Amino acid sequence: MVFLAARSGPNRSASIKQAVGRFDVELQCLYESLGDQELEIRIPEGFAWYALYPDSYAQIAEDWSHRFGGSGADVSIVGLRSIGTALSAVVAQTLRKRGLPVRDCATVRPSGVAPFRYAMLPPGIGPASQNIVVDEGPGLSGSSMIAVAQAFVDRGADPDSIHFFAGHGYGPGASAGANATAWWNDRRIWTTSPDATLIGGRLLPDALASAAEACTGEPADGPAVPLGTAGWQRLAGLRSLPPPVAPIIEAPKKLVRLRSGRRVILKFAGLALANRQLWWDREVDPRRIANRAQVPVQAHCHGWEAKPWVEGFRLDAADASIAFVEGYLGPWIAAASTKWLQPGEVQDGISRIAEALSAWAEMHDDRSSAALVEAMAERALAKVGSEPQPCYGDGRLAPHEWIREPDGTVRKVDVGKHDCDHTWVGRQPIIWDLVGAEVEWSLGRRCTGALHAIVQQLTGYVCSEETRAFYAAGYCAFRAAAAHYSAMASGDADMRNHLRWAGEFYERRLKATLAAAPTRHRQAA
Repeated sequence: MVFLAARSGPNRSASIKQAVGRFDVELQCLYESLGDQELEIRIPEGFAWYALYPDSYAQIAEDWSHRFGGSGADVSIVGLRSIGTALSAVVAQTLRKRGLPVRDCATVRPSGVAPFRYAMLPPGIGPASQNIVVDEGPGLSGSSMIAVAQAFVDRGADPDSIHFFAGHGYGPGASAGANATAWWNDRRIWTTSPDATLIGGRLLPDALASAAEACTGEPADGPAVPLGTAGWQRLAGLRSLPPPVAPIIEAPKKLVRLRSGRRVILKFAGLALANRQLWWDREVDPRRIANRAQVPVQAHCHGWEAKPWVEGFRLDAADASIAFVEGYLGPWIAAASTKWLQPGEVQDGISRIAEALSAWAEMHDDRSSAALVEAMAERALAKVGSEPQPCYGDGRLAPHEWIREPDGTVRKVDVGKHDCDHTWVGRQPIIWDLVGAEVEWSLGRRCTGALHAIVQQLTGYVCSEETRAFYAAGYCAFRAAAAHYSAMASGDADMRNHLRWAGEFYERRLKATLAAAPTRHRQAA
């Protein structure tokens, strides 16, 4: 209600005020009906990580209504999972505003494993003359939307009456099942892109360019343009992609070129960005922060962060001197750690890592490693203790994330908030950044010791060699999986070759870490 009121034309302020009042009443009714029950609210993934806008689905619904609105057809709408709750409501309210009778609106969560997922419509939800399935997908298989479509058919719907309101027009990926082709056709798919989405009456690329102009005081040379992996590589001047670059876990990026020749890079940080407290905005201990390394955010616009594109030379592993570790890398890791994890959160993180490592061992039919992982996890859990631990705050510490400007100043880019990324990693102790730096910089024993020493001095965090090995193995497993799934999703042969090489790189590091783990030697003894 509030969203559609904000999109309305004349008397928008009055419409928003009225909608907020109705929302407050509905929220109070829900609160009173819950009693002592608790609700667990999941983060809508597309709004948080993938630059998905509810405005896009309102536009899709409006376009769809032009074709079907005059037929007198009633409509049933089913959204998928958490985000489908909001998206289906947006579609339903948009169609109602245009005079279409919405018979049912519901949300379902498909079951099973791709590409063999299945779904059941809620009791009382049946097919109408036209039936719409709403999701942020399709993903690699497209099987979730197909499962709901099949559920409609099982209730008696004509397959030709089923429409997919999708988050993109590329169709399913490499894991699509045999029936995907029959369902995914141009007549059924309704979609749009963020760049074709009107935000506040303006196309998103134009709105982002205006934000870049406002924060720099310079005119833009055109609208914001998508900056994919290949475009970023060319702009960064990298002859080859570094191992951790995996498109499937990268946030969407855009670029605005200014007439002066300068550039502004925009990174999607989530539609709830205005509510986030950024670590460099806080009062931090000046001993912990390499102030000269910051690249501050210049503007926030519709979920995007705008920063100046930093010109200079990307660092590589050869730059990992003791002076760099003690002057930049260690202080940076300490400065980025501004949150604390309670013991239960640390234990949950250990369990996620153990599950990922166990899955890796099972995939390789490696019973010895599976037993070792179990033992490492048990010992890591035993060492958690009862005190809070500092949370990692960066997550992107590879050499190419550091730039030396022509005057010698070193800058750190792609800063922070990766503890909230859409991966299994989640919130982990600061050791996650420590082992990430060790792996990506190929740090030797002296630099590793210096890194841990400076972070301990600045944060008080200390861990055993066993714990370090466990988290290092988990980090390598995460990176190997990111490369693997990115390769599955990529349609570019050169990119797939790079990602396979990157996956093999992390697999070798993972195996070496497990082979040298103190727990293994203790078991052998």
